[in-house]
Amino acid sequence: MGQMSLIQASSIMVGNNIQIPLITSEQAARFSRTSRNSALLQEPRAWLFTQLSLSARSFAMETSGSAMAPEFEEGDWIIVDPMVEPEPGDFVVARYGTKDTAILRKYRPRGLDASHKMLFELVPLNDDHPCIRSHIDSVEIIGTVAEHRKFRKKKPDCAGGNSSGDTVFWSRPKRT
Repeated sequence: MGQMSLIQASSIMVGNNIQIPLITSEQAARFSRTSRNSALLQEPRAWLFTQLSLSARSFAMETSGSAMAPEFEEGDWIIVDPMVEPEPGDFVVARYGTKDTAILRKYRPRGLDASHKMLFELVPLNDDHPCIRSHIDSVEIIGTVAEHRKFRKKKPDCAGGNSSGDTVFWSRPKRT
């Protein structure tokens, strides 16, 4: 109730649920695990609810592209917790190179370098996309995926349905 401050714009409790802001991949790319930048969460596209135990800095975003197909499809929603350190096989959101959008990939640790920093790969599920390697590429993990929401996609069929779910009736050809 009342106006939201910048601090309240991040995840908040609503009953037994946590309210999570749904942000764009561009907003997620500007998100940092190390600084308090809740201004990025100030104008979410929508709010999602979950019963998971997440940090107040958690956010949701919509997936895009084909790099994580078939498990993640265009338009799926993921909830990301920046405070959770990824474990082998986890899915993560990362900032890659100079791109201004965040990417989703599978996390694969590769051991420690000479300064005891963890080297890792970000692996696509679709083999048509390249692996990203932390010791070669400019990459920073933003957060670990805590939840994946997949939506049923209705596809048009030859019986006359369409992708919006409306029924379309086709006239039968006349017999001659």
